[in-house]
Amino acid sequence: MPQFKPLYTEQDFLDALNGELRTLGGITKKVGCARMTCMNYIDKLVESGKVEKLSVDDGQLYVYKKVE
Repeated sequence: MPQFKPLYTEQDFLDALNGELRTLGGITKKVGCARMTCMNYIDKLVESGKVEKLSVDDGQLYVYKKVE
């Protein structure tokens, strides 16, 4: 049976945030992955405390930044 091998690493997403505030769409573009893939990785990074999620426009939009 074939083994699943991820195409992206957490580091790919952290590198996309390097010193920048980015939306999910911006991160997706920078990494070159699907939006759901990006959302899954970013959610894990937020939970682990490596990325901070900031609310803009009373929660209508979120931007993300790497925690230094």
